[in-house]
Amino acid sequence: MARRLGFEEFVFLPEPGEHPPSDVRLTLGYYSFAPSADRLMRARRRDDDLENMSSGGHVLAGGGLRLFPEAFVLRHCIVLSQRQAIEKYAGRVFAQGDLDRGWHGNRLGLSETDLELPDPGRLHRLPI
Repeated sequence: MARRLGFEEFVFLPEPGEHPPSDVRLTLGYYSFAPSADRLMRARRRDDDLENMSSGGHVLAGGGLRLFPEAFVLRHCIVLSQRQAIEKYAGRVFAQGDLDRGWHGNRLGLSETDLELPDPGRLHRLPI
């Protein structure tokens, strides 16, 4: 029986502005990103007969899978400034094969306006 570990993803974002924070622990807020249940199943034994390519690397598939009862935390810091968000995501082009599989739908056609960082009051904070 193959066991897999699931992850809960928390996306960390900086406060609006053009300069990366000097101490990210003090300035990054976060939100939970969970577009579907059991979306991140990445950890497994190498000798298990599992694959994850059909899901873009997010969900493991194969016989006899058993999900560990507790999800682990994935802290995902996707950008360190407004400028970096625009450079990374605005106008990004994806491979047609990926698009045919239904991947990247939440990142298609993003403009600078779409990539404005949220008000810091809308994000959660970790205790320091």
